[in-house]
Amino acid sequence: MLISVTRTGGFAGLSETLIRADTETLNTQVAASLRDMVRAMDFFSLPSRVGAEQMGADLFIYEVTVTDGEQSHTVAFADARTPENAPLHDLLGALGGGGPQ
Repeated sequence: MLISVTRTGGFAGLSETLIRADTETLNTQVAASLRDMVRAMDFFSLPSRVGAEQMGADLFIYEVTVTDGEQSHTVAFADARTPENAPLHDLLGALGGGGPQ
C-alpha cells in the first residue's frame, strides 16, 4: 500500500509533499497499523472532499492518496479538525505528518 500526503495553502500558498510511505518498506507493526486505519475508515469509499468547507485563505488543505493494488483514491480535507475528518488527521499523525491533533 502506498500512501502520500500533500499540503497546500497556508499564508504563503505553498504546495508540498509531506509524506510518501510504502507499507512494504515500513516496520511490520507500523505497516499493519496504517493498513488497519485505512480499512477502518473505509478510505476508498470516502468522498473526494471530507468535512465542511472551511473559511480562511491561510488554512492548509491536505490531500491523502492511497494506492492499494488496482485501487487508488485521493481525499482532501481542511487543517481544522472536525468529527468528519478526524480519522484522516489520525492517519496523518500515524504517518508523522503533523497537522492538528
